[in-house]
Amino acid sequence: MKIMSYWRYKYKQDVIIATLIVILPFFGYLHLMFSDKNSVITFFDFHLEHWFNTNEVFIWMILSDFLPLLLLLIMFFTSKPSWKYFLMPLLSLYLLGIFHTLDYFTNSYYYIVSIEGISTIILFSAIILLMDSFIFKSYRDKIIELKIKALLLNKLKLDHEQVDYKIRSIRSEKTKISIIHYLKKIYYLKIILRNTLENNSTNPTEANKKSKRKIDLVIVLILISITILWFVDSQIPRGSLEMEFFGIKISNNGFNDVHTFIWIASRKLIVMVFLSLWLTTCQYWWKFAILSPLLLFTYQFWEVFQNVRDMDAIGNSKVFPLVFLTVIFITIASRLVKYQTNLLEFHESLNNEIDHIIEELKHEKIVESKRIYNSLKEQFSPKNNEEILTRLIEIQDKLLRNLE
Repeated sequence: MKIMSYWRYKYKQDVIIATLIVILPFFGYLHLMFSDKNSVITFFDFHLEHWFNTNEVFIWMILSDFLPLLLLLIMFFTSKPSWKYFLMPLLSLYLLGIFHTLDYFTNSYYYIVSIEGISTIILFSAIILLMDSFIFKSYRDKIIELKIKALLLNKLKLDHEQVDYKIRSIRSEKTKISIIHYLKKIYYLKIILRNTLENNSTNPTEANKKSKRKIDLVIVLILISITILWFVDSQIPRGSLEMEFFGIKISNNGFNDVHTFIWIASRKLIVMVFLSLWLTTCQYWWKFAILSPLLLFTYQFWEVFQNVRDMDAIGNSKVFPLVFLTVIFITIASRLVKYQTNLLEFHESLNNEIDHIIEELKHEKIVESKRIYNSLKEQFSPKNNEEILTRLIEIQDKLLRNLE
């Protein structure tokens, strides 16, 4: 059975992640499939009771925390910079939010500082860090990097065809030329291929490296800010239809009260911010898949301030054309990235072949040197000992160099 190469396996992982990011937001409308009248979910003989008025609201509450949690996990596991660890508090808050919706924690925000809440956070954080270190670390070791220009100009397909033709042409001559001549040809081709890969890849500039600390600091401050934003609605009394904040009047905007309005708006804003950070810092070719959830959550945030009857419902279909354009772009990009994957495989194959030939040549030289060495040892006699001894020392040195 043929073993899948590293780069082909990497490509398949990338496609799975891109697909997951694109389709996840659409699961946010599953609540529309549930009853807006019943308050008990029934599945055959299984009955799930909850503390919400309808099943639709209950499922919407679960999805409001579950989908951002999944997106945050993908962001965390695929990101390299150390600022990613500032995502941990937000991850824990989304998990505890789900438990609160399931009525496992009943004391609103106080569950965060309860023994059960702290224990849950510690256990969850430990699991996430272990998964990050032992499962996802290998995924981040090497990246299929691409310039947008290479994708738009369809340059990858042309590069692939040219390199594939050259490799086939050179390998067809292998039996007709000397091994040294063949080695020179594939080594020269490897250099050309390496330059091609570098031209197609995105490389950080020196200026970016120098300003990296400042950028990381800004990102950390933003992540801390949106984590604090999570608790803003807890400071607003329930039941108020209007309130004043530093001279600015804030109304309930059609919701039950100001508290509900601020809660929904802040949660949508939090998702918008971390998705925007992810899009701008992501180094993978599938980064534009993040536009799918970002567009939907941005529209939902805008919808909070509009006069609409239902939130996260059929009205969101207005933004679907833009989301579908993102899906089409990612689909086309994934097909083009496959050419870059093949180029990386070619490079890896040439490297292995060059190493193998060099080892063979080393072995041949060692065998030949040993044969001469043994022959000279047999010829050794007091009459010609000085001449033979000098030759033996030279061959011994040559053997040692070949072994190195």
